[in-house]
Amino acid sequence: NLSIFFFFAVNAFIPKLIDEIGANLEALYGLGFRSIAVSNLEPVGCLPFFTSQNNFTACNETLNSALSVPHNQQLASKLTALRDKYNLAEFIDLDLYSAINTLKGNNFGYVFSNVCDKG
Repeated sequence: NLSIFFFFAVNAFIPKLIDEIGANLEALYGLGFRSIAVSNLEPVGCLPFFTSQNNFTACNETLNSALSVPHNQQLASKLTALRDKYNLAEFIDLDLYSAINTLKGNNFGYVFSNVCDKG
């Protein structure tokens, strides 16, 4: 089953990606950077490619749970470890996931629509 393969592949890839992000943040610290903003992963299942399957009315929450959530949890842990290690640095987590979920849950009178296919 392709979805099972995807799940295991993603779970194997995310820790490697987070380690690479951490190494790059440490390299920036070594170059003298002391305030570094890092964005987490938006709810990938809410990107137009995936919402198009539901006429742009719903996100693919399975994809969000399998990809965005574990990535962001591991990134948050990495940033906490870096803050503990480099107390002179400020590693700022730009939380795109929560920001988009807030908009998704309360559209403030606006309606989201597909802008990708319009000419």
